[in-house]
Amino acid sequence: MAASHPEQAHAAAVPIDADRFGLLAIRSLYVAAKLDIATVLGDVELDVDAIATRVAAKADATGRLLRLLAAIGVFEERAPHVFCNNKVSAFLRTDNPKNVRAMILMHNSDAMSRPWYEHLEQGIREEVPPFRLTHGEDLFDYLDHHADLDALFSEAMDSVEALTGIASLLISTGGAMNES
Repeated sequence: MAASHPEQAHAAAVPIDADRFGLLAIRSLYVAAKLDIATVLGDVELDVDAIATRVAAKADATGRLLRLLAAIGVFEERAPHVFCNNKVSAFLRTDNPKNVRAMILMHNSDAMSRPWYEHLEQGIREEVPPFRLTHGEDLFDYLDHHADLDALFSEAMDSVEALTGIASLLISTGGAMNES
């Protein structure tokens, strides 16, 4: 899997402005969460072939996904095609009690994202929630008969509490966390 062009070998070392890649970054983060790459990596570094095998994906595509995410600060590329978790991707690990994986999966699920892509303008014009326009009912009524999304919603709400604790810690320490 050697880089076919010299500039490709340097690409991961050049940081990418995440704001310019908004939707691409969000969807890439969603795919990494869906594949559960952070949990697969755990506390070790693995090459792309091993990661791809463990998540049942193609190595080249997995490598491109991880390079993009590493370039915006999620995951770290330690050597060409060798990745590990960093402080950001650690919050995607299912074994991290403060993980936000469910929040990412919920907000990017088809049921939750379709209303914004398909009916936001109509919702603004008619003053009707886009979710109701897409699904014919309000969110909580929808959750009552969609058990998988309801469970994901509950798990995501639990992660809000974890994020609140992290925010309180940052505020109380003036934004600096003690590394020790």
